[in-house]
Amino acid sequence: MSKPLNLVILGSCVTRDAIELLGDRPWELNKYMARTGLGSFFGPRTNSVHPDFSVFSSSFRRRTVEEDLTKAGAAWLENADFDILIYDPIDERYPMAVFPDGGVCTLSAEFSELAVPASSYREVPAGSEEFWDAWTRGWDQLVGMLRERNMVDRLLVHHAPWTTRISGSDSVRFDQPRIHKHNEWIDRAMEHVRSTIPAEQVIRVDERLHLSDPDHKWGATPYHYIEDYSHDLLRRIDESSHVIEVLGESQQTVTGVSTHDLGVDKRETLDQYLARPTDMVGPWREIHQPLGDGLFLDGLLAYRDDGLPTVVLLPSAQSLASRRNPLYVRNSWVDEFLEANVIVLSDPGLYVADEVLGSWFVSEDVPVADRVAAALMSIHRAWNGTDRGLVFYGSAMGAFEAVQLAGRVPGAVAVAEIPQTDLRTYTDPDALAGVAICAGGKSVYDPSVETQVDMASYLRSLECLPRIHFVTNVFDPTYADIKLMADEFGGAVGEDDDAVVLTVSRSVRGHVPMLRPEAAQIVRGEITRLQESNSAAAPFRPHGRVNEQLFRGRLTIRDIVAFSLPVPMQSLVLLGQMESGNINPHSALISLELHGEGDVEVDTAMEEAHGVVRSPSPHVGWFSYMNTRPGLQTTEMPVTLPPGVTCTGVRIIRWAGGDLDPDLLSLAVRGVAAAQPESK
Repeated sequence: MSKPLNLVILGSCVTRDAIELLGDRPWELNKYMARTGLGSFFGPRTNSVHPDFSVFSSSFRRRTVEEDLTKAGAAWLENADFDILIYDPIDERYPMAVFPDGGVCTLSAEFSELAVPASSYREVPAGSEEFWDAWTRGWDQLVGMLRERNMVDRLLVHHAPWTTRISGSDSVRFDQPRIHKHNEWIDRAMEHVRSTIPAEQVIRVDERLHLSDPDHKWGATPYHYIEDYSHDLLRRIDESSHVIEVLGESQQTVTGVSTHDLGVDKRETLDQYLARPTDMVGPWREIHQPLGDGLFLDGLLAYRDDGLPTVVLLPSAQSLASRRNPLYVRNSWVDEFLEANVIVLSDPGLYVADEVLGSWFVSEDVPVADRVAAALMSIHRAWNGTDRGLVFYGSAMGAFEAVQLAGRVPGAVAVAEIPQTDLRTYTDPDALAGVAICAGGKSVYDPSVETQVDMASYLRSLECLPRIHFVTNVFDPTYADIKLMADEFGGAVGEDDDAVVLTVSRSVRGHVPMLRPEAAQIVRGEITRLQESNSAAAPFRPHGRVNEQLFRGRLTIRDIVAFSLPVPMQSLVLLGQMESGNINPHSALISLELHGEGDVEVDTAMEEAHGVVRSPSPHVGWFSYMNTRPGLQTTEMPVTLPPGVTCTGVRIIRWAGGDLDPDLLSLAVRGVAAAQPESK
């Protein structure tokens, strides 16, 4: 290799101690993050305590507990560049603390020295089901984050069970029931790990070397092994690092995959490829097609057979620390779609400037999305013989691009997972700076680029809607936006064949894509539906429905905040996202502004209403509570009003319970406008 292998450890001394025995291996330990469980590492930060970290004389011990409490370790990892990340679960032995504001931390030995009162938090025992749920969320966030950055192949998991045996002794030592219970937990965790990443990325040392060292420098414990254990661990890491290179993360190539290892011997223009579209020298062929003005479309193409659908896997935005061009995301997914031909794209916008981390197909002079769609259609037509059968999949930026492309290809399908729905509300300044460069310096607020940066505006501009399968979760910031679009566009084809459908995942939380098996299953489902259906793109017929974002941002609810509805409504659904530190789930409520037509007495008529109740407090009236449990929560409030009663506005009211005021992050309304009375 041209430079030392850059290692990061998220784990314990069982992995760290082996690094001291590297010998002549060209490895460097970039960072060691210890004394933290994954549930805490990726969990919310608490603002309930502000301990004095100066009590530690050891900088290492101070750093471990400070990074766990402040979540600085997770923030560092999100943008770090490394060759191998090694995780071991030894420190999952520590319980977890949950504070009143929803924040969490690891109850390590170092944390106990901060003298934080035990009465200020609730302890979650290691090995409990609540602890397991927190750990699985943390693991899924780790894998999702690495997958988003095309770095999941750099992850190694050190499967290190505890031992009851001591080197040089035939006797069994330590607390056997505790060891047995902990090893059952580790086996369960490793089963979950192997369901999400390839088995070769999990390493385990020879069982004969699972011996505790009675003379270990840190003392004899069930996880302080003999030196031969560490040497065997290093050998297995060394072997695995070569596997990672073959999978496509070689340091000697600037692409996201090693095209040499993938059997690609040269790049071709689109015309060169189309001259022999069904010839395959290896599993991949690579195109490098000029789009104009210095932009190029780079793609890996895997042809299997004539007449098959084509799955197009779209790129994700990159980080400044690891930006590469071209970069192929999810090339390893090719075997998930054996019933389809596969294309993996890089982002053409990366050619605009080094500062561009992702383009979202925004452009000033070159119609990037149009030309990419045309190129893909010509490839698919050469394979399939028809225009129908293209399935686009992407997450985040790739999901945004999937919708853009599907709208340009008749009969196409977009599977759009956790998309950015409106770049005008996107919060990443580095990404937006790159988008502005792609747009020739124009702001995302410039009306001339509205359909390029706002998904709903783009869909409304189409004469025919593609099939779109949105995938999100209630903790994703764009959840409300996606629900609004699913309602606005969902009925454009028919009750049994909606143009826009929505899957709400329960396996992930926040702006994190699902694990590969789940996402691939949804794509395969759309392939099956496409093969069995004769439906084409459907004309967009507005339903007369109301879909309006009333608020987006961050607004602390200390008293009453009022919002007007765009029109009087009789059947509506309110979607609100709150972030709260309160344990009390009823720290805020939604009150309706109601009006009766003619002689209708509101309170009497509302006895037949659904979705709200009447408060004895006159300033509240008809209401429903919002979910203000700790963390980010979504409230979905359907309301059906009786004839003669309409809703013209809503109020968010701070209610009793908890010392911390909740923050409103978004509020949207969807439904049907009230019928207007006939004029006499």
